[in-house]
Amino acid sequence: MKPLYTLLIFTSTIIISGCIPQRGTDQSKQLDARQMYDNARYEYERELVLFRELQHAQGDAAITLDKKIKDEVLLKNEQYNDEHQKQWFGKRWLQSNKHENYPFIQYKKHLDSYIQQLEDARDKLYWKSEGVGYLIIQLIKELEQIRRYIITSNSYQREHHMIEQQKLQAKIEYQEKKNNKKDQKKK
Repeated sequence: MKPLYTLLIFTSTIIISGCIPQRGTDQSKQLDARQMYDNARYEYERELVLFRELQHAQGDAAITLDKKIKDEVLLKNEQYNDEHQKQWFGKRWLQSNKHENYPFIQYKKHLDSYIQQLEDARDKLYWKSEGVGYLIIQLIKELEQIRRYIITSNSYQREHHMIEQQKLQAKIEYQEKKNNKKDQKKK
């Protein structure tokens, strides 16, 4: 009877303290992080390969690789827009796609969201600098390099400038409408 009582106390202590379920959640976090890593690696594999080649290329080869990277950005833009059109529901969009006509800005936003998701998955891991955590850190560094390249590209700067001009134009039109309403009330 004594060993049975001891076993009961021991198992209830383990269950109450959460030691057994904790191991399961650590494994699920590890698997979730691995899945996120695999998804991001698959999503940006072509760009990562092109960017690595671009770092070592010079002259005409660098120009060709730059064009290939721009083509990849445009292909991703078409893919994002197709996915967005599949979300059509009734007469309005479920989510706004305000960067539909700005492929580089849309690419950067999508890249930022993947980097944030990878950082969140890494933060949940216990071993952040070993195993999957190390792989995620390396992938984040590579994606950050691509992000810096996209931000410094002329196409991105041009799109960003166009959006700023549109915002400024909308602000001017709003002020004009506001002034016209004040003038009409005075008359």
